[in-house]
Amino acid sequence: MIHVSQALSVSAWGEILLFQSLSLFSCIIIFFGTDVYGLREISKFSSNSKKITEIISQVYHIRIINFLFYLLIASLLSLLNNISLNSILITASWTFALVISPLWIYIGLGKLKLFFFTELLTKTIIIITIYLNVSSDIQSNFLIFLLIITNYFVNSLSLFFLKKNISFSVFGLNEIKRIYKKTTPFFLIQFCANIFTTFPILIVGLTSGAAQAAIFGNAERLFRIFRSLYSPLNRIVLKFSVSRKIDNKEKKKEFMLAAIIGIVMFFVGSLFVFFFIENFLGPKYKDSINVSLILLAAIPFIFTTNQILHSYIYPSNNELFFMKTLLWLTPLNIIFLFGLSYFIGSHGTALSMLIAELSLFIIFFSFVKTKFRST
Repeated sequence: MIHVSQALSVSAWGEILLFQSLSLFSCIIIFFGTDVYGLREISKFSSNSKKITEIISQVYHIRIINFLFYLLIASLLSLLNNISLNSILITASWTFALVISPLWIYIGLGKLKLFFFTELLTKTIIIITIYLNVSSDIQSNFLIFLLIITNYFVNSLSLFFLKKNISFSVFGLNEIKRIYKKTTPFFLIQFCANIFTTFPILIVGLTSGAAQAAIFGNAERLFRIFRSLYSPLNRIVLKFSVSRKIDNKEKKKEFMLAAIIGIVMFFVGSLFVFFFIENFLGPKYKDSINVSLILLAAIPFIFTTNQILHSYIYPSNNELFFMKTLLWLTPLNIIFLFGLSYFIGSHGTALSMLIAELSLFIIFFSFVKTKFRST
């Protein structure tokens, strides 16, 4: 990010971030909750290799069907809105590279270390390649190509290591309907949640242009570094919580610990942002500092909310509550997102994300408090 931000113009870097964000957002629709569904099912049948193979086949079956529909709809929208074929191809290629990711399988099987080292080695090589080759606006397409190829290589190689667990079964219509029914709650949860993570940069690009998207995108990436420190724990916490009896006293301690770690991460992140932007990104990204600080203020709430979600709500089969909460909360937050983005720009977008995370935390805290009192 440092080298590319300095080498390319602000607008060119903003366009790359917009392509990436659109691909990530498209993946949420195509995944349709299959990653959480697949992980939970694998955790239930961890000693049954035949059942695990069937679950993996189900997940990829649904993803391929969804991707084909996505391609059809994207093509129709491009014709109606006069979007360039090149943009559609870039987004579709980037999206499919993420769709085939088997990360959820590795977590479910307890083989995360193998995936990690595969990704680490590949991305180290790509980072060196980017550093040596990206030097002007003309090469922004080359950077996009490298990023897409990296995802294909990592995910294809990771799938190859799992070849004994993968088979291509054909499922009937009733079975496909059954899987969609199972994954729908997870999809609605992830879709609504990603309105406040991946979607904001697209709003900034739409309302303020690619240059402001770059300012916001860099700030959001710095924020994501600290936000994502909890992400690897999400599925691991879920995996272990599903197989253990819920102890309210232990859960309270876990929630408190998550909040404390979140507060520490806020202060560490704030210092890092000042140092990083001032010394590496330079004056043209100075506006990213304030945007980052607003986003980082949400870290304590995010850490606590995620801990409640993955150690209590999912394991106790209360995802329906989460889904209903997001369904009525999302429209309100979209209003904040568009309104604040329009009037305050990227700072308003960051503020709307903070409000969304705070609202979700308050609702989760109230829900858990009520449940604990009743038990």
